[in-house]
Amino acid sequence: VIAQPTITTFPASMSFTVATGGTNTAAGALMIAIGGATGSTLNWTGSDSATWLSMSPTSGSVVDGGSQFATVSVDIAGLAVGTYTGTITITDPNATNNPKNVPVTLNVVLPAMISLAPTSLTFSALAGGANPANQTVTLSNIGGGSLNWTSSGSATWLSVSPASGTTVAGGSSTLTASVNIAGLAAGTYAGTITVSGNAPNSPQAVAVTLNVALPPTISLAPTSLSFS
Repeated sequence: VIAQPTITTFPASMSFTVATGGTNTAAGALMIAIGGATGSTLNWTGSDSATWLSMSPTSGSVVDGGSQFATVSVDIAGLAVGTYTGTITITDPNATNNPKNVPVTLNVVLPAMISLAPTSLTFSALAGGANPANQTVTLSNIGGGSLNWTSSGSATWLSVSPASGTTVAGGSSTLTASVNIAGLAAGTYAGTITVSGNAPNSPQAVAVTLNVALPPTISLAPTSLSFS
């Protein structure tokens, strides 16, 4: 009597999200293992059901207690924004559960998009005095994919935090802008906060103006009085 194997896969299903306008492909690992009778061997063959879906390798042999990994890949070239479904099928005519299907979902989304508000900031301070209060900028991802971004200030007196982050589609992050007037003479200074990321409208900028004024001084006239 030939021991019959059982096809085991992990994960049981797979899901990919790929944004248009960037890298068209994504991949994940599918483990193919053997279960069932001791001493059995799984001689498997893999196939896919969609033109955008593929796997490699497409066949293998797993002995009792062993496993193999296949790479499942998706390619969104030519696909419109939307959700697509496909199947990876693992077969072995001798398996007790032949065939074994692994559902695959592909979400094709619009790329991430950077939106900053407000688009300008103005700080005012007195020369030799305290730094002005920090101000905030809201970074929104108005696109469909996750936005991986970095932020920076263009001048030594201007800083922004955090310096990097990830904002999910439809989400927002808060940037804090601060200025340091130490050593600055009275005058008007211009700088820029720049946000860059994996978005087709990258980079985006916030214009920053810093007004440093002379401190008030007391002037008396006349400087002396005489009474008789």
